[in-house]
Amino acid sequence: MKLKNMLPVWEPPSSETANFMNRTILLLLVAGLLLTGVASAQDYLEEPIDSPGTITGRVVLNGEAPAPLKLLITKDVEVCGLGYRERVEVDVDENNGLKNVVVFIEDVPLGKAWSEASVESSINQETCRFQPHIQVMRNGIDIDVINSDETLHNIHAYELIGRARKTLFNISQPEMGPIAEVMDPTRGNQISLECDSHDFMQGWIFVTDNPYATVVDEHGIYELTDVPAGTYQVSVWHPRLGIQTKELVVNHHDSTESDFVFDIE
Repeated sequence: MKLKNMLPVWEPPSSETANFMNRTILLLLVAGLLLTGVASAQDYLEEPIDSPGTITGRVVLNGEAPAPLKLLITKDVEVCGLGYRERVEVDVDENNGLKNVVVFIEDVPLGKAWSEASVESSINQETCRFQPHIQVMRNGIDIDVINSDETLHNIHAYELIGRARKTLFNISQPEMGPIAEVMDPTRGNQISLECDSHDFMQGWIFVTDNPYATVVDEHGIYELTDVPAGTYQVSVWHPRLGIQTKELVVNHHDSTESDFVFDIE
């Protein structure tokens, strides 16, 4: 008996089978990239916009804002101040316009160019406060973490993932000056800032993959400009009151107005 006659004869796959195999391999590669975070929403494309529109509105609080928390300053009083630090968790103007809210459009694949300021972000610790209290940052950029006080700060940045959180970076700064860090959360876009040396310090960052995100002004008013025509999921995020989302339509050369209301008991 000759063994070679018992071996199966190899035949090249048909063109249809080969195309199926190629598509399958491509899908597996894309899935792998998505799982590893290589392909992500950070692949936003800057493109010229034909007749862009604008989204404007106001964020308000329905109800009475809670009283500020009073936290005792127990150390470094020559820098941080004497007595108590008031932490205003829900801040409004005289007409209940809600402050410290981020407005953003989700999943925008292309649109206006990033501003030059988007790559010059920083976190400043001054008089034992995070300055600014809340801000928007571009994902994946280098930032400066600055200590402007003549005392030790230990900034601890947490990436918020639902009700869980994980450390994004944890930096001890015994001396004044900047330290370079990278803003690159992998699972969430909401960042909580704390100081391990001063428990009354708190700040917030919203990390975005596109330039359509902003913080409302002192009266809760916002404006998103140069938005390509289309239908979008527009959201507002307040660190204590959560997220609201609306589907809004933006037309060419038009302004879409939409207000958001947070209820509080």
